[in-house]
Amino acid sequence: MSITERELLMLQDNLQLHATLAEKAAFFASQVNDPEIRQVLQQLQRGHERHVESVVQHINQASAGGMGVMGTQQVFPYATQSPQVF
Repeated sequence: MSITERELLMLQDNLQLHATLAEKAAFFASQVNDPEIRQVLQQLQRGHERHVESVVQHINQASAGGMGVMGTQQVFPYATQSPQVF
């Protein structure tokens, strides 16, 4: 079973969205003075980062497990682990 080009593009869009949300949450957390709001924004940031890492890990496992991925683009440059290039 292969991930199609369309599915890969949808995953990339989703990952980019979550990366943007994590970056915005980090930015706003650095700008606020209220510690409770800062904490909520930092939790949002970590949640989006965990989501991204989880999806990237599943894609990489699917690719390594012989499921294959069609396409040649890097999945996600923002992830903390080394990104998988297909």
